[in-house]
Amino acid sequence: MADDLGVTANQLHRWASKYEHAEAAKRNEKGETLEEENRRLRKENERLRMEKAILKKAAAFFAKDDE
Repeated sequence: MADDLGVTANQLHRWASKYEHAEAAKRNEKGETLEEENRRLRKENERLRMEKAILKKAAAFFAKDDE
């Protein structure tokens, strides 16, 4: 294959390694792309906001109940 491209096998191997490294760098430790991570974090952020609102209402309810 390297001969078909007019390069040495070593050069082809280096190109393949660089490509694999570049592709791996596009993913985080969970194997997600930036878009996938962003989507997951937005979803998590929305869930945390909802939980915060519920806890805030519960704290107000229990504070009122103590009076």
